Amino acid sequence: MKLKISHSKSLLVLGRSESMLHLLSDPFLFSSISGHMLILEVYDHVKGRYVTLDAVEKPAPIYKVLYVFGVPESEMSTELGILKGPQINSNELTYEGEMGEKFKWKIAFRLSQADNEVMINITASQEEEKSVLNRVFHATKFNFVYHIIEAHIEPYLKKIKRRCN
Repeated sequence: MKLKISHSKSLLVLGRSESMLHLLSDPFLFSSISGHMLILEVYDHVKGRYVTLDAVEKPAPIYKVLYVFGVPESEMSTELGILKGPQINSNELTYEGEMGEKFKWKIAFRLSQADNEVMINITASQEEEKSVLNRVFHATKFNFVYHIIEAHIEPYLKKIKRRCN
């Protein structure tokens, strides 16, 4: 059985959509802002495997990451997984992540310019494989995409809005 969660948010930020797109399209900055992903290695097209940054020849937008689940005030856990992206189409960019089939997530940012402000529409979803044991004990990853948007991305974007002109 799969547990599916979705969340959306619209933010109005002072600045230019090109600047915001450039900022959000950096996977290292995105993972850092999220507070819950640490990029360990990048997939190398030439070598056909994940390598550390100092050994990469032709990087692909696919990263081996360490996911941190939970918050410091409660129980926390870590697991290895994958981060993909960003995929950029026009004024939208998307990141996806997974830990095999047991946990998958996706966050998309759609940007539109309005005078000197940028409307950022964020849509996100996660899907988690739930076992019978997890359902009995209500064990689940916390609401990953909701938490990343509300506790990390939104506060970060609001604090940097003056720097994105």
